[in-house]
Amino acid sequence: MASATTSLPTTTSSLLLCEALGFSPQLLLDDIINIANNAVQDGVNGMEEFLVKWVEEREERQAKEPKEPEPPAKGRKGKRKAEQPKEPEDMTHEIEQGLVAFQTLLEYHTDIAFDFFEAWSLRNIFFIPPEFEKGRVVVLPHYEGADLGNASSSGGSSKSEAKERELIEELDELRKRLDEQRRLTRLLNRALANSKAAKRRADKRLTQIVSAIPPDSLPTLNTLPKQLLTLYQTVSALPPIEPSLIQPAPSTNSQDSGGGSSIALSGTGKREWEVGSSGYVNWAVNRLVTGARPSTTGNKDESPNTGSTWVEQMEQVTAYVGTAKEVKGALEAFAAKHEDDSMDVE
Repeated sequence: MASATTSLPTTTSSLLLCEALGFSPQLLLDDIINIANNAVQDGVNGMEEFLVKWVEEREERQAKEPKEPEPPAKGRKGKRKAEQPKEPEDMTHEIEQGLVAFQTLLEYHTDIAFDFFEAWSLRNIFFIPPEFEKGRVVVLPHYEGADLGNASSSGGSSKSEAKERELIEELDELRKRLDEQRRLTRLLNRALANSKAAKRRADKRLTQIVSAIPPDSLPTLNTLPKQLLTLYQTVSALPPIEPSLIQPAPSTNSQDSGGGSSIALSGTGKREWEVGSSGYVNWAVNRLVTGARPSTTGNKDESPNTGSTWVEQMEQVTAYVGTAKEVKGALEAFAAKHEDDSMDVE
């Protein structure tokens, strides 16, 4: 019993064999046994096909052969047997029973034979004696020169521990770099998705704009940026504007007979009445006040009592234009119309 236990392969030897061969010996033996079992099954299937074909041919021959007359029945038992109808002989059941017995017998002998083969192979072929393993007689090529035993000196153990710590630190550093690269990859993928979405939106807007613009105006739009660049360069080359010119110019009495208006400009480059409703109101009030002032270039011989006073002239001019409510209503109507026209232009 002791000899049997010592001859069994140990875990270390089995691992050494797996490392040397590149596969597990037990898996190889299992494959061989499976091949033998498949061969047995194929033999049983072939025998079944042969027997079924033989039975069919036998029945066909019996159907073609002429039936011989049976001898006359003798006695009571013979007469009863002759009176009973004869049933055709059915051999299918017998074939099935024989095949089951045949398959059981083959599998039994196959299992016994390959059980012995498996045990013999593990004890003789795929086996490393313990004395060879302990004496390091069997050494794999990649283990040559390696110290697989425990370090005898403290210096060797300290060196191995220091090297192990260095390797662990290097692994940690590599893991950190890998995490950073993964994080950077996620950010780049997100930015790429955002840029693709922005590009799709821009392409959609461009398609809508191109479909809304008539084809005749496309050449004009192509030449527009050059004209804008030339205009920008020209305006940039102009000298700075004086502060006195930016302020609105005071209204003067230089009104012609046709009702000409002053050309006072605001800082935006527009006329005073074009700035907005407040600008228009200021312009209208200045115009009314200027037109209501008494003229100083009249007849010098005329007495001051014959002419109207300043307040009377203002009342006359105001009555000529309209009442305060009428002027305010006209200004509001004009401002509303001006806003509607600007919205239509946009």
